[in-house]
Amino acid sequence: MERNDLRLTHTYTVDGWSARDLRAACRDGTLEQLRRGVYAPPGADEPRGRHRDLARAAAVLRLPGTAISHASAALFHGLPVPASSLTQVHLTRASGSHGRRRAGVHFHHSPLRDDEVVLIDGFRVTALERTIADTLRDERFEWSVAIADAGLARQADAGVLLAYADAGRRRRGNRNLQRALAFADGRAGSPAESMSRVSMLRAGIPTPHLQFEVINADGEWVATSDFAWPEFGLIGEMDGRVKYDAPDRGRTASDVVAREKDREERIRACGWSITRWAWDVAVDHRRLGEQLRQALRFATIGSQARFTA
Repeated sequence: MERNDLRLTHTYTVDGWSARDLRAACRDGTLEQLRRGVYAPPGADEPRGRHRDLARAAAVLRLPGTAISHASAALFHGLPVPASSLTQVHLTRASGSHGRRRAGVHFHHSPLRDDEVVLIDGFRVTALERTIADTLRDERFEWSVAIADAGLARQADAGVLLAYADAGRRRRGNRNLQRALAFADGRAGSPAESMSRVSMLRAGIPTPHLQFEVINADGEWVATSDFAWPEFGLIGEMDGRVKYDAPDRGRTASDVVAREKDREERIRACGWSITRWAWDVAVDHRRLGEQLRQALRFATIGSQARFTA
């Protein structure tokens, strides 16, 4: 539920609500108090939805010129954000003073041009490229890559992002911004794929092809894989690429699994080996590196055997 229905205490007072009425409404679940003086009907319980609610509540109380920013703005743009970055709401206001934290809100004071702000759900939010640049300076490298990948997939202007990196050379975290942008690739299909790419880099695995199209001997498209190493004859896939827990169009979970099994068999029939991994392996460069080195070695042996046969 989008929280366009935030109301301040004085608007309830105008409608005849007393402080006692508001307290009673919060007790019975009709309303919830998001911040002092800000109320709304009950909203999201999951962390990211809850953070968006709190960001709206904080923004509605701020002075004109304030915008939701950094990790908070990233959520509004549909970018992936780690839960550890959602402990406080981020707001930016153009001012010469220093940033400060108060009551769950981190106030950033930084120049903020009109073209760096957009309206989302009626709230001022930093524009996509400004949001990416601000957030990448704060995040760990692996999450910076995931955010940058997702931003490019959402058509963020790479030239504008590079201009932010160039202009902010003396800013804290700018080196992380530069490194993440240099490594980013908008073809990554999910945060898990982005994390896998970082783990591959750290493990010294050869750079894979992304969104690789498997073609059979008749020149027909068979599948698009998450990762591929054509020189080794190996396909890499993230588990969860097919949403087993959310079948659509009347298909059951078993239908989806069977379809995925058939897909893998058709890929193997084209001469490819396949290795799969889940999120816990994607974020562990040692485990993923070990799995991929073994898979690359066996795929090479298999290719040689087929060739000599």
